Amino acid sequence: MLSRNLNPFTTSWTNWPKGGLASMTADSVSSGYPVKPPLWLVDHLEQWRQRRASGRAGHALIVTSEDAEEASLFCHLLAAQEFCAEASGGSACGQCANCRAFGQGVHGDFRVVRRPDGKVSIGIDQIRQATQALQQTPLYGSIKVVLIEAADQMTLAAANSLLKILEEPPGNALVLLTTAAMWQLPPTVRSRCQRLPLPLPTADQAKHWLEAERGIDAETATRALQLAEGKVISAAMLEREGALSMRQALAQSFDEADLSLGPPSIWSKVSAAVLLEGLLLCAERRGREALLGGQPADTDWLRLHSCLGELYDRVKRGAIPAQDILVAEVYRLYRNCGHETFESVSSRFLTSLGRMDLTA
Repeated sequence: MLSRNLNPFTTSWTNWPKGGLASMTADSVSSGYPVKPPLWLVDHLEQWRQRRASGRAGHALIVTSEDAEEASLFCHLLAAQEFCAEASGGSACGQCANCRAFGQGVHGDFRVVRRPDGKVSIGIDQIRQATQALQQTPLYGSIKVVLIEAADQMTLAAANSLLKILEEPPGNALVLLTTAAMWQLPPTVRSRCQRLPLPLPTADQAKHWLEAERGIDAETATRALQLAEGKVISAAMLEREGALSMRQALAQSFDEADLSLGPPSIWSKVSAAVLLEGLLLCAERRGREALLGGQPADTDWLRLHSCLGELYDRVKRGAIPAQDILVAEVYRLYRNCGHETFESVSSRFLTSLGRMDLTA
């Protein structure tokens, strides 16, 4: 996943011009934000606006998507729509005082909560501060909005603290939660929120959006979507962050690097999650190729996938492995895949996994 510090409106997505992403250039840095949402999200934004107008919308909404960046973008667009008195067709007007403040990242009635850098979870103090803000009188209009990104990363104490505002919400409050792992949210939180699963666009929609709205050439768009596993908003952020070439170099290292020389240098330049995600995709592809080639189902690639999956699950749950140790262990495992010693190497890996320096 990309850095959760990447706010779609206050950093790389800031200053989208009123004409939409297609008209954005390096010189178009006027205030504002996208008033033209991705086509496949428009209906959901408009339906929410209509429910709010008729009093049928709740005070808390969990937005789920396989693409965490899509869920974050949707919630920012929804919040912008909530603040804008002239919103229609799933879009904020981009002109009013609320829109200008929101686009500049200084709207006093909007707060984003996410896991801080260097931390493994969203803490109780963050949730307490956010809920206290919700109880204050709105500064700009009639509503205050809190967005909790990757809400499944809340500690149990933080989730319990959030329950208080979910059970007794102020009349002018809206709590938005995003997650790509609904099952990791406590049942007590899930039961008190409405849910909105977002659709992923079709492959054609995704490619067209990257080309037409983001101005990305066809080859780069295809490559970005491949590296982002078809998740179009994440693919767009990869391209905008300049991370696309690094991801491509990482993917190439799995097939082309001379492993007798040690781990490829790119492995130490990416995060643990990114490295493991890439290796898992490689192992899955190789395992599928082996099965199609008539090899037995217990091929080494499937065993490698299982080992990497165990480690990746720990990382996603907040474990922070020392990078040099992780790279060394994963390199030893990957290099021996296909050798007669791999079964014993992989068994030792699983045994030693609990002894690795993983700080949760």
